Amino acid sequence: HQLENALPSVANQIAKSESTYPGSQKKEYRITVESFYKINKRNYSITSFGYVIQSENLLAGLESTILWKWLLILSLIAVSARLVSRIILSPLKQTLKVLEDFNLRKKAKIDLPLTTTKEFNELNVFVKNMTDKAVEEYISLKEFTENASHELQTPVAVMGMKLELLAESAITDEQALLIRDIQDSVEKLSRINSSLVLLTRLENHEYAATGPIRFCRLISQTLDSYAELMQMKSLTLTRNVMSRVFVQMHPMLCQLLLNNLISNAIRHNVEGGTIHVELLTDTLTIRNSGPEPSVPTNELFQRFKKGNQSSKSIGIGLSIVKQICEMRGLTVSYDFIKGYHVIICALYWDSR
Repeated sequence: HQLENALPSVANQIAKSESTYPGSQKKEYRITVESFYKINKRNYSITSFGYVIQSENLLAGLESTILWKWLLILSLIAVSARLVSRIILSPLKQTLKVLEDFNLRKKAKIDLPLTTTKEFNELNVFVKNMTDKAVEEYISLKEFTENASHELQTPVAVMGMKLELLAESAITDEQALLIRDIQDSVEKLSRINSSLVLLTRLENHEYAATGPIRFCRLISQTLDSYAELMQMKSLTLTRNVMSRVFVQMHPMLCQLLLNNLISNAIRHNVEGGTIHVELLTDTLTIRNSGPEPSVPTNELFQRFKKGNQSSKSIGIGLSIVKQICEMRGLTVSYDFIKGYHVIICALYWDSR
């Protein structure tokens, strides 16, 4: 606007004041700039103003904007990485799925998909070669075990039959003792052969669980079947067997487990000794009297380890017990406590 007075000595005047921008509730600075000019011998002042957000409000706005931008960027990166990894790693996931379903007992070689990624193709070739070799070695080992078992059984049976015929002929007492020793060795050889074949089958997981077995009833039946052997050795049996206890296990393995545990308690007992069998919901305990073993009890789970080297036992029974327990994810322990052999199976039974 035109001035009536003379121009001030300062050409520009700046004024700052707090104000509220129209339509906004936030306090802002109003910056006013007034300039003075002389145009056509007349004095004029030109005034302009603007609103500036206060620094604390400006910083808060910047922080909020930056934070939301970072969150958006990170979300996009996560989603993109997920999608990209799903697409890129899809062949690897297919390979892992095939390996997860791979089973040696099926004797089937795996078939892996081709990919456009060189590294994945090289991995698939390596995995296929390894699994094919494992299948071939498993088949060869299984055939060798079965053939060896079959071929050994025949001459062992022939030797046993010949020894029986020889024992029935006219022989001296000294010859009869020798024949009896040979018969014991032949029977032991037959048991070793059968036990080793069984261990091999256990290691190959050929006995899968078929369904719930009433374990409490099976224990009672097994104890009854060994009653005569206990009487011959004048053993006293006490039992505490809970009812309605079931287990998920192959019937043959279940019976084999009990046979080995109970026969072991009888064989390594003393004349007039005791056997105590206790079945709780999660524990099977077999305790029997007997001489102290000559080796640490934790070593008796190894093959051909015997607590008494003069015993007629072949030293595989507890190894079979441990193998069966490991197949079902169970634990078994053996201790000699105050003149008693104590075997405890910490079992996870299915009670219903």
